[in-house]
Parts: sequence; C-alpha cells; structure tokens
Amino acid sequence: MKFLVAATSAAGHINPLLAIARVLVEEGHEVLALTADAFKDRFTKSGVRHKAFSGKPNRDLSKIFEYFPERTDLEPGAELLLFDLKKVFIDVIPDQFQQLTQTLREFPADVVICDQLFLGSFPLLDLPREKRPAVVHCAISILWSARDDHAPMGPGLPPAQSQEQVSAYRQIFDGLQESFYEPVARSLNEVLASIGAAPVAQTVFDATVHRPDLYIQATVPEFEYPRATLPGTVRFVGRLPGSVETRLPEWARDIDPAKKVILVTQGTVANFDLGQLVGPTLTALSGRDDLVVLVTTGGKPATDIPAPIPANAYVTEFLPYDVIMPFVDVLVTNGGYGTVNHALSEGVPIVVAGLTEDKAEIAARVAWSGCGIDLKSNAPDPASLREAIDEVLQTSGYSEAAKTLKSRYAAFDTKAEIIALLTTVQ
Repeated sequence: MKFLVAATSAAGHINPLLAIARVLVEEGHEVLALTADAFKDRFTKSGVRHKAFSGKPNRDLSKIFEYFPERTDLEPGAELLLFDLKKVFIDVIPDQFQQLTQTLREFPADVVICDQLFLGSFPLLDLPREKRPAVVHCAISILWSARDDHAPMGPGLPPAQSQEQVSAYRQIFDGLQESFYEPVARSLNEVLASIGAAPVAQTVFDATVHRPDLYIQATVPEFEYPRATLPGTVRFVGRLPGSVETRLPEWARDIDPAKKVILVTQGTVANFDLGQLVGPTLTALSGRDDLVVLVTTGGKPATDIPAPIPANAYVTEFLPYDVIMPFVDVLVTNGGYGTVNHALSEGVPIVVAGLTEDKAEIAARVAWSGCGIDLKSNAPDPASLREAIDEVLQTSGYSEAAKTLKSRYAAFDTKAEIIALLTTVQ
C-alpha cells in the first residue's frame, strides 16, 4: 500500500509520524513524507521518501520565536493557545491543502496520515470518501475531544468529582466562549472559506478527533480520563516505537549504578529558556552524592543553561530514551507528551512543571494517575523541585503507580496494532 505522511514541522508532531512511517516501511509499504526541509534527514535515514513543503508549512517550529517574536509576551493558557492555533496551525491551511493535493496527484496514496493539528486535512475530508484516500489523524497530545464533565481544553482540570464541580467546569467553559472558542472558530472558518472549503461546526479540538476516518491515540486508556463513550474514530495503540538511535555519550560509562538517576528535559520546543526547569533542577540537586543528574537540552548547547553544572550532572543535546529510560529513577520534565509516555511505559515516575501549549493538561494527567507530581508552574524554584524529587524518590506510591501503567503499555503490541489499523481503515 501507499501511505502519505503529512506533518506539522515541529519535533513533537514529527516524532510520532516518523515512528509510524518506520513501522510501515519495515512491513514493506511505500511511504512518502511531506514535511519541512529541516526533518528530511530523519525520514530518509529511516527509508522514508521525503518531499519538502514550501512557504509557511516549511518553517522549522523549533525556531518558533524567530517567526513569532511576539509570542514571548503572551501568558501561558488561553491567550497563548489562541495565538498558536491561529498563527501556527490555522493560517497555514491553504498552503498545506494545496501542497497536500498536489502531492496526492504525484503519489496517489491509499492513506494519508497527519498529526492532529495538520488542519490542511480538513478540506480533504470535505470530499466524498470515494473521491479521496482514507485520512488518519495521529495524536501528538492528550485526547482533547469534549469531556463528559464539560472541562475546557487547556487549564489542566482533573475529572470532576461532583455535580457541583461539573457545573463549575461548565461555567468555565462557557466563560471562554467569547474570548477563546469563538475567535478560534471564526479564524478557522474564515480561512476555510477563503479556499472554498466547508465551515466546521465543532470546536477545532472535537473536529480533529471526530472528522478523520481514524484517530490514533498513542498512549494507554489508563493514562486518559474515563469517558462514558469514546468517539468512534479513536483507537489506543500504546507507546509508539522510539528512535533507532542507540549511541550513548562516552560519559555514560562512568555513571555509578548505585546512585539514583534523575533525567531532566525541556523537550525541543519549550526549551528556548533552559532557566525555566533545567537550571533550577541542577541547582536543586547540586552536591547530592546519592544522585546522578542527566540533562538533555533538546539541541541547545550546554552554555545556554543559566546555572553552574555541578559535578554530579552530565549534559548532552540528545539522549536515546530507548536505551537510557530503563535506568532512570525520576523524570523531571516540562510535560512533552512523547517523553511522558516513554517514561511511563518504562515505569518511571515523573515530576512535571509546564504550562505552555498542552503541557498543563499532560501534567494534570500525571498527577491524576498517581505517577508523579505536578508543580503547576513553568519555572519552579530549586526548593520546590528538590522537595518534589525527594518525595517521588522516597514515596513508593509514585513508582508503584508508574509500574502499574508500565504493565498496561506492555499489553499492547503497538506495531501490530498500527499495521492492522492502517491497512484496514475505511
């Protein structure tokens, strides 16, 4: 079969689709990736053909502040999410759709696989099913379609425990209509109308889940809030396969196996200021003879860390999680979805501190599942980090909950699930 992978040009969006593309290639299918130039090598090294976007979709969003310097002035939460949806994901729809349809003429795929915020798929989904390939959305974040308790997407509200709380959540949701949901819908439908596409009546969050022929949620049901009914498109597949990279830095040989290992990361998007989490964590754990601190900067040089690097810490731009994660005792993260799922699939408990993008929602699920502590901050102080890390290390409940989730991930044959779903999607 022929598969076309179309991905938003950010690592958190690319990584899940690269993992799926790799599985398909290994099974002998033909795969073409339509992504930014910046990610060409990652696909071609995995045996996936690559075609580069042009124009706006070709931006490398790891450099998002170069394209949108005004983003630094926005507060985490609805204001930042509204900006991102309009400027990063909605404005590019015409270019995405035009280049997607052109590529399909050159490469008549049986299935198109997009990340959940590749909204250029919406006009394609307007077509009758017999006149288009199957369209699959792959989650790069939590399951964000409407919840039973009416909690809005974004603020990280745990499941309501009473009717009073349900009413309170509904009030919050209604209060965001004028300032958030209506501006997003207006922007989305104006852009769709500009290319002759039909308006979307649902919220953008519901539409990305309900409209495709299949929606792949790359986690386990136990890491999602319970729902009375799931959207019919949703299928859980467990944790997607990690990178094929297995090389560790030379210093990895010097790690004392008797010491606890703390892995610290701010991912590859929200790592513009390593003083938010990496720096305070290094300060918090400096001088600890019982710990080894591993820092991955997501491509930033170590000199970008605005704190001294203590003797018990090692810093590198990237680490192969498949190799290192089984030896980690606590993950300290700002809440990247792929990283959190990778840790939990290995039974690693988490301290999470992140509020931008979707991170408050991911952090809330870490706390709700009992697998870690949500510091509810973008920039926690060293004392808070030290206290939280020690609590996770010393309180068995966190690691036990993480190990329980590990067994749930292990129950999935993820590669087989992906192949079965994508080769039979209607």
